[in-house]
Amino acid sequence: LPGIATNDGPYCVGETISLNVTAQNGATYSWTGPNGFTSTMQNPIIPNCTFEMGGTYTCVTTVGEQTTTGDTEVIVYALPIASFTHTEVCVGNPTQLNSTAETEPTGQTITGYFWDFGDGETAEGQEVTHTYAAPGEYQVTHTVETGRGHCSDEITQTVSFFAFPEALVTASPSSVMYGGTSTLSVNVSTPGNFTYHWEPANMVTDPNSQTTQTVPLIESQTYT
Repeated sequence: LPGIATNDGPYCVGETISLNVTAQNGATYSWTGPNGFTSTMQNPIIPNCTFEMGGTYTCVTTVGEQTTTGDTEVIVYALPIASFTHTEVCVGNPTQLNSTAETEPTGQTITGYFWDFGDGETAEGQEVTHTYAAPGEYQVTHTVETGRGHCSDEITQTVSFFAFPEALVTASPSSVMYGGTSTLSVNVSTPGNFTYHWEPANMVTDPNSQTTQTVPLIESQTYT
């Protein structure tokens, strides 16, 4: 009878290859394959497969002086490793998301890029943009595939979408005599962590502080 050889692939790198051949009473079996593989088992297994283990495996079944040969093609797909970068923007601007996914081994083809933006919206593509309706922190999940979906990996990162800060600037006092100084301060009603900068920078003691002092003034000055 024909020695019909099969496998239960395709496989992802790191999975276990399972080879099978039709059983024959009183038979012996001799398998050969890529990467110097040999086995005398009827149904050998190869744990922790590598990309190089893909290819044609041949089993010679012998009963007495008769032999029959069966071939099976083993497909091993590279393992995708998901990663991405993103921009942090304010309300009304699109967030740019770029997949930086790779494969193991490197240089193989990723066949699918999928995005879940954490607000009920999804998209496909290596580079996408998305505009959120409201400020906040969103859990974005990026999934990549090889082998047309047979092997996949995903990663979830927090993407921040900011509201514009609402600032109130005060000067105390707002009027000074010639050569006097004033204390400038800014209060931000929007929650968050902020940086500050005053202009003209040379007319205050610390242009990058939330509260700063003017230099002695000899004329009226507008501060931003």
